[in-house]
Amino acid sequence: MIVHVSTGSSYDAGGVALVSRLINRSLADYSEKTDIPYRILDLGAPHPHLTDPNAVFFSGNKVGLGLAMYRWHLTRPDSVFILSHIGISRAYGLIPSGWQHPSALIFYGIDAWKKMTGLRRRMLNDAQLVLSISEFTLDRARHFNPDFPDAKILHLSLEERAPTDEVDLALLEQVGKDFLLIVGRMAASQQHKGHDQLIEAMPIILRQCPQARLVIAGKGDDMARLQEKAISLNVAENVIFTGFISEATRDALYNRCRALVMPSTGDGFGLVYLEAMTYKKPCIALKNGSAREVVVDGEAGILIDEQSAEAIAEAALTLLKDDALCQRLGEAGYQRYHNTFSWPMFNARFQGYLDELLSARR
Repeated sequence: MIVHVSTGSSYDAGGVALVSRLINRSLADYSEKTDIPYRILDLGAPHPHLTDPNAVFFSGNKVGLGLAMYRWHLTRPDSVFILSHIGISRAYGLIPSGWQHPSALIFYGIDAWKKMTGLRRRMLNDAQLVLSISEFTLDRARHFNPDFPDAKILHLSLEERAPTDEVDLALLEQVGKDFLLIVGRMAASQQHKGHDQLIEAMPIILRQCPQARLVIAGKGDDMARLQEKAISLNVAENVIFTGFISEATRDALYNRCRALVMPSTGDGFGLVYLEAMTYKKPCIALKNGSAREVVVDGEAGILIDEQSAEAIAEAALTLLKDDALCQRLGEAGYQRYHNTFSWPMFNARFQGYLDELLSARR
């Protein structure tokens, strides 16, 4: 038996929920191939799109989740556990010390970039297999935890499903085509994605490309401040804040944009780069962030040395002025996605780790 313990609803928004869905899909495929049963213990609430009969939901009840894990511990000694987020540590604490089941623990970005203590440290120590979503995340985890155990890399993928929501046609008419695009939440507590520097780059860009536009897709409690910054720099007419958008609208923006520009310093992996690559769009990102594992400099986009307005503007102007370069980088990025990050690639990587974990119980 394979038990996947998920920190939240597999149909929540965001990267963590996406990983849960990828794991659930891979488990179903693995079970069909091997006849090894699986169960999903999800801390989130039921969702109409998640109809897997093997899923049990706990609607935020960490005690209930912990007790369910303990029951599996007692009644199915042959079980292996996939712990898909360190956030289940409180539920894990209900299990007595001496946990004997092989388990894999998956680490994401900022959740791993702190000193591991208490129950989180115990989860880490108990795991037979530690998986990190990127080398960048693993390096940062080791910075805060020099004794961090050996870990392996599980690069992510995207879902292959069409959005079911509606496209905002009025917004698409407003933004037009060939704009620079950044996609991501604007949080006052996490100002690492490069929104500030990208807005600061616009005056430089507009001096050479007066018709250039920047579309900032997403919402967050820092949006009003960023809007004020655009006004203060006299670029508000060329910077469009979309607010909340549907998945279908997001996809339409990727399809229409010139390039994705997200010089983030703090993303553990950067799914938005994959999203852009599936639409054959080049990416501008940082050399010293997780993007370097996704975007090959000069192949799928341009990697810049620093998160500065000047560096961003130089890269953006290069793409705005060169149609052939944009097309070449976009095509190469598309091929890189399919050769390295597509669903079959993720599924093969994850199922290889499942084989390794199952061998540990024998």
